[in-house]
Amino acid sequence: MTCVVRIAVLVLGLAFAGSAAAADRVYWANDGSSMISFARLDGLGGADLNTTGATMDNPYGTAIDLVHGRIYFATYSSSKISFARLDGSGGGDLVTTGATVDHPTGVAIDTRTGRIYWANDGLSNTIAFARLDGSGGGNLNTMGATVLDPEGVALDIAGGRIFWANNRISGPISFARLDGSGGGGDLNVSGATTTQPGGVAIHPGQRRVYWANTTNGLGGNSIGFANLNGTGGGGMVNTTGSHIEDPFGVAIDTDAGRIYWGNWGESTPASIGFALLNGTGGSVLSTVGATKDEPEFPSLLKKPRASAEPGVRGGHRVGARLTCVPHWAGDVLGAFLYRRPVTSSVRWLRNGRLVPGASTKTLRTHRPGSYRCRAKATNQAGTTLSTSAGHRVR
Repeated sequence: MTCVVRIAVLVLGLAFAGSAAAADRVYWANDGSSMISFARLDGLGGADLNTTGATMDNPYGTAIDLVHGRIYFATYSSSKISFARLDGSGGGDLVTTGATVDHPTGVAIDTRTGRIYWANDGLSNTIAFARLDGSGGGNLNTMGATVLDPEGVALDIAGGRIFWANNRISGPISFARLDGSGGGGDLNVSGATTTQPGGVAIHPGQRRVYWANTTNGLGGNSIGFANLNGTGGGGMVNTTGSHIEDPFGVAIDTDAGRIYWGNWGESTPASIGFALLNGTGGSVLSTVGATKDEPEFPSLLKKPRASAEPGVRGGHRVGARLTCVPHWAGDVLGAFLYRRPVTSSVRWLRNGRLVPGASTKTLRTHRPGSYRCRAKATNQAGTTLSTSAGHRVR
């Protein structure tokens, strides 16, 4: 009977993993139980990720590489940068030769350069990086910036900078150039509170940096923000209706206008909270089935999103060659929002029906009619279809 029950539980778990694999979701690190967990953003619960093969010793920080199907995290106590595969097949540790790994807190991935960055919260007080291909790394030049108990890093891709939070009372939000030329400094956050900030995220559309204030009292248990251009313009996010207790790490869903955080606090049940960026308050995400043991540093995985409907280029006479031009939104690296397509394809339709065998981006027309192209993009969260407007061929 025990064996039958265990098999049933296993089958149920696999069934859930399969359904969760096709859903928008949030991942986080559990500092208390040394696990990586996730939950669906539609509130239908979550699960824990298989991390066999990776060092799991107080994970602190998450970032996703969709191209290689991995989630990376920093292991604070063992001073390693590790990863797990999103398909649940286990993980491993990244080679970081040449870089300082000293109680790392928070990671951020730059898929353009194939690098992962992290903050070293140990005695070294440094910002370091390694190459995702396993060829090692180094330390970033942070001259001019405060680096004092840094916790959490975020990439300002447009500005060519990396930001981090200094986890001290009134600790500044600091930055340096990604090209290694230094140019560091502390951000003007006038109008906002920094109370032992832990974890930062960038909203590129707003040109703002957001952070979590971790300490209870003295303005803690809050989410602050300021302008990236150094003009201040700071403020605090309205979190009414949500749970916020010792928040660590933030991630921004720029599509939905939400900011998420992990509630590390121990006085009430741990949770993943969120608030709307329009100032109307927030709530708590349903995470039934997933571990929440000092959760922190969330990352968001969403299915591909079309930034515009596909375009069709070409002539309007029979015999014209048409070209389909899909428009897919990419990852928002600084916000910890990952949605880029991993695979994509195109099908053509004429008068609303599929054209047999027409599955490339170009099509030579042989008959008159209204032609459309249907673009399809898939990643680990699911599939999105996007269809063009009609293109008349006479």
